Amino acid sequence: MKKHLLLFTIFCCISSLAEIKATAQIGDRLVIGKDTLELLDCPIVYDPLLRAKVDQHLLKKVESTACWRGYIATWRIENGKIYLEEIREGWDRNEKYTPVSLEGIFDAYKDEEGRILASWFNVKIYAGSGRIVQLDGDGFERKYENEMMYDICKGIVINEQHYRNYVKKASLAKRQFVENIVKFNFNGDLFPELADKRVTADLIIQPNINGQIDRINTIKWEINRQWDISLAPDHPYMKELKRCVDLIPDWEVAFIRGEIEEIRLVVCLWDKKGCRSLAQPADNPDSIYIDQKRYALRGFPLQYDTQIYARLLPFLPVNGLRNYTAIWELADKRLYLKSIQLWKTSDPFPLKSIFPKTRPGEPIEAIWYSGELFCTQGNDLTYGSNKAYYPTEIFCTLKEGVLISQTAYQNFRKSMTQQNYNDCLRSLQSINWNLKPEFVGKNIQVSCDVAPNQIGKADKLIIKINVSGSGEDKTKYTITDLENPYIKACRKTLEPVSWSVQYKRGQILPVHELFFVRDIR
Repeated sequence: MKKHLLLFTIFCCISSLAEIKATAQIGDRLVIGKDTLELLDCPIVYDPLLRAKVDQHLLKKVESTACWRGYIATWRIENGKIYLEEIREGWDRNEKYTPVSLEGIFDAYKDEEGRILASWFNVKIYAGSGRIVQLDGDGFERKYENEMMYDICKGIVINEQHYRNYVKKASLAKRQFVENIVKFNFNGDLFPELADKRVTADLIIQPNINGQIDRINTIKWEINRQWDISLAPDHPYMKELKRCVDLIPDWEVAFIRGEIEEIRLVVCLWDKKGCRSLAQPADNPDSIYIDQKRYALRGFPLQYDTQIYARLLPFLPVNGLRNYTAIWELADKRLYLKSIQLWKTSDPFPLKSIFPKTRPGEPIEAIWYSGELFCTQGNDLTYGSNKAYYPTEIFCTLKEGVLISQTAYQNFRKSMTQQNYNDCLRSLQSINWNLKPEFVGKNIQVSCDVAPNQIGKADKLIIKINVSGSGEDKTKYTITDLENPYIKACRKTLEPVSWSVQYKRGQILPVHELFFVRDIR
């Protein structure tokens, strides 16, 4: 029996602490003299029996994910001891609190003066004031400008420490820029054996007070999904990585609780030959001329060979951005680099600086490039999706700068108008849903999966009716039976509709629409 009770107690304690850490939490209050600090802990939850008794006394009128425990307690440290003074139900300090009676809960912990000594409490606690300088995540994982640490043993303060915390930001505003500098400068083409491999470095960096590297504590490598690979300091990969890391102008300095915190940096340095030439949808594109027409080029052929790209890097700012735009031309089935424009200047960049054998004004034949060029005209028809497509697209496959194949597409998108959608919704709402008693007081959604033709009429229409309750009504089911009278009524309403049409690369994409016929929540 005692064993079962002990296991239950441990479970309750772990559950309580896990619950508190699920969301950033409002702390209890800690009074020290005339100062009131936020206590970054909950002493009551360390005793599951006390926690259970307090829960029983709560009216549970106020609930918030910012205060899962449902109350805020006030504590006082005086004469080297920590006392509980009051518990108030609620969480918003601007609202009125409901006092919680302490009688019958903490009687066993009252001292001779009737004060509640937290003698069940044996842990280090932190209390803060001023600005939050570091917000790490859930629970009480935050650091204040001013912090006090108290080491508590059976309610008695056995040690205390004051901390003045601060964070000095790096000159590069985003961590992504730091990663980009390391990644863009890593010259993977120096190592032919990496042509078909993926390489990631996991670094633990210790900065000094000035934001420079004091030491690199750990470097682990992942090569082709094999983790925790250690390499000797003089290994060529290590030397190249350290060269790139040394390019970072400075690092963030987080001086927290008397120590400068380490910085972990995980960077995918390489992902097979040509990985540097791949573009993301948000990247500022290059330009390319095909048959004297200008297209946006969604890729960077200059970076396909990182040894060539490395010649350009010394001319670019070290800020984690690409810092240049190139203009290309596809002529006589060959790819040529016509010019490079640096973002920091309006003057054209002299190609001779990276291609020394080039004559002035002569384009560079891109014999180093093999892969697929994605050339576009017009705006993204997906409005920012990671599966972007454009009104005009040309895909060109090249090998060593020579065109092997070329495929062009004319795409379009015609969206359902808001007026058309509203008309559909009103027509669906006009159906007498209350003829079926089980629909009364329920949320009703009509879901449509449509295969439209080029003019927007449905070649195929699949209708589902989703029914759900609200509040304590947990009803939830879906009607799909084609013979159901409500499915038939919806089909009669929706078959004449002109749907959205997305014509992409020779295919019409399916359309999904959802109509909230009744929403009683």
